[in-house]
Amino acid sequence: MKTIFTLRALAVFSFVIFFLPFMRTCSDEEIRFSVKEQIEVTKSTPYENNDFLKDEKARKLTEDKKENYTFNFYSLSLVSLDDFRLDNFFDRTFWSFCAFTVILILSILILIFSFREKLKIIYVLSIINLIILFSSTLNLYLIKSIENINQIKIGYYLFVLNSILIVYFSNKLIKQRRLQKE
Repeated sequence: MKTIFTLRALAVFSFVIFFLPFMRTCSDEEIRFSVKEQIEVTKSTPYENNDFLKDEKARKLTEDKKENYTFNFYSLSLVSLDDFRLDNFFDRTFWSFCAFTVILILSILILIFSFREKLKIIYVLSIINLIILFSSTLNLYLIKSIENINQIKIGYYLFVLNSILIVYFSNKLIKQRRLQKE
């Protein structure tokens, strides 16, 4: 009985994880080179720490941009539905973000089936979730939306760990119930 409660708790915990930062869609290099700001040329006065001020301002702008490009799972799963057009079907980025929508739907089904104790379905859906997540991430890497590992945030890793635990506990319950029937 404890294991089914753990499985249900993990299914609910998935939706809490979805609020955490999941992925940044822009690398540090792209952010640094995209930060452009019009400046007003004035009469310059010599100042010893002028380089420090420029570096500090650039760092602040970069940090602000990082926040703008960091998304939680819910944002990623809904981005494919925001501006839906037929042209999107030929865009590889669209399919990667559409995969996050599928993962969200499968996670809802996992939650529902955990309360109905459909363990084999939970097991299969969790494995499908992991496969879709990894293939979507690989696709984003191949099309250079993800350029380095720092763009993947804590929510991603926790979701992978949570999904692996759901697979483990659902498989454990399947085996326990099989032994009880014998």
